[in-house]
This record gives sequence, structure tokens and C-alpha cells, in this order.
Amino acid sequence: MKNKNSKVDANAIKKCLIDWLDKKYINKTITSEILVKTSIGDKIADIVVSNGHTIAYEIKSELDTAIRLNDQLNGFSEVFEYVNFVFWRDRFDINKLNIPLNTGIIEAFYQNNMISFKVIKKPKINKNISKQNLSSMLWVDELKYFLEQKNINFKGHLDKRALVDKFCEITSNKEAVKAFRFALRYRYENGFLEYKKNKDNKNALYFLLKNKINRQYLLNFS
Repeated sequence: MKNKNSKVDANAIKKCLIDWLDKKYINKTITSEILVKTSIGDKIADIVVSNGHTIAYEIKSELDTAIRLNDQLNGFSEVFEYVNFVFWRDRFDINKLNIPLNTGIIEAFYQNNMISFKVIKKPKINKNISKQNLSSMLWVDELKYFLEQKNINFKGHLDKRALVDKFCEITSNKEAVKAFRFALRYRYENGFLEYKKNKDNKNALYFLLKNKINRQYLLNFS
């Protein structure tokens, strides 16, 4: 139950949003707080879903401002197939915000003493995804794995920049997006499963972040 004098912060919305998305999507991985490399600087995506598409969610709570919002949403559009803006109803007037046309809009609010969500506008698929930025978010081991799938042999040591350049050279935009979906789905899978086991715990987000990344997941595909 909400204390009438308290403000709803991003973590409270984040926890409820993950649970809402868990019911909304099947065959997915959900994670939180991903560093995103963009042409306008590094951004942090509050929630990311991989379910056959890559979807980012930017949350603005009662305690947040919209000062960096446009840069965040445009930056995410360089990497993710779909981008959504989640805002607290009593804090923001959506008509006064400069939301990119491709961005989905979801309203968060209290209903029956619970945080609820309403889709105001569905997102449109992004057509300006940057293969270079997307590829730079892949790990060295992931880049090597995807290159090996194309029978590319490595002569000596290649640093990450060289691997990214090679990956971009031999893959189409569609193939790069598929590789990124695969990486998000499996590198964060363990963290999401641990979250689901502990989702009724008030510290459920701790379990998600503590077990967030599985750096050995590619062993299951070798």
C-alpha cells in the first residue's frame, strides 16, 4: 500500500513492470540496467526484453525529470528494435514531452493500491539501428562465436575493435540484429530465472542484478 506522503521511485515501477512484462511475453529474458553505447554517449536502459525482438524501456518516476529523456530514447533507437517510455501519470504531462515518433508510451499509476500500467501508444520498429553501435555491445567471445559460425578463422590475436570491424564487414544488418537478440536472451537468462524464483521477495531486484550476467553461456552452444 502506498503511503500518501511517499513518492513512487523508479525501482518500485521497475519491479512491477518486470512482473507485468513477464505475464505479457512468452519465451523471453528480462533484465535491468544495461549500458548502451550510442552516438550521443553511453546510456542506461532501465529494462530490456529479448523475446524474438529486442525491446528497451525507459522509466521516469515521480522523483525523475525529463531533462535527458529525448537523448535517451533516441540513443536506444540506435540499438534496440523497439523502445518504450514508461512514465508516472501524476508526474508528467505526456503532451508536453518531445517523444520520438517511433517510441511506445506506457502510463504507470496506482490502482487498487497496486502499480498498474496502460499502453497509450505501441512502439514502431526502429529502422535506424546502428550496426556499429550494436556490434560494439557484443563481448569479444560473442563476436568470435558469431564469426566462427561464418567459418572465419582468426590468425593471431584480434582486439575487440578489429573483431567489431570484421563482424560489421561480413554481416548484414538483419544478421547483426539476430546476433544481438541471441546475446541478450542467453547472457542474462540466469539472472532472470533467479529473479523469478524470488519475485515475491521485497529485494527481488537484488537477485536479478546479483546473478545478472552469465559469462560462460556460450559453452552451452559450442
